[in-house]
Amino acid sequence: MESKSRTYGILAGAGTVLYLLLFYLFDRSLFLNGGVTWSSLIIYLAFMYKAVVEKRDAEGGEIEFKDALKPAFTVYVIANFIYYSFIYLMFNFFDPDLIGLQRELMEASGLETQGQDMQMTLMITFFAFVQSLLAGFAFSAAVAGILRR
Repeated sequence: MESKSRTYGILAGAGTVLYLLLFYLFDRSLFLNGGVTWSSLIIYLAFMYKAVVEKRDAEGGEIEFKDALKPAFTVYVIANFIYYSFIYLMFNFFDPDLIGLQRELMEASGLETQGQDMQMTLMITFFAFVQSLLAGFAFSAAVAGILRR
């Protein structure tokens, strides 16, 4: 079952990358839109759901909370690792001009960016990934709690 969770995590991460690339190809500014980014969690949710339901069905239709949490969180961690790797590559290698576009969009919305370092370094990306795991654990716990029966 763990290999299925890993597979679903890879599929969720790849699906998220493709989803974001569609917006990027359509309009680069949409790629940076918070609504687009947050809506990609639907892809995570679909694969987390599939992993937990398959685990539950394999165990006779009902599982302990901790046994439902593990596949859900595994999917989240792998998908999010792929997502943050993609973001790092986009900002640093594929389209470094995204930093300038991000600054312009933030200033256009009234946010002050003067003097802020907007670089997407490896360390910043890593810490953002680690921070996201806290919310991801809560998200996974909610999925596990709902689907364990």
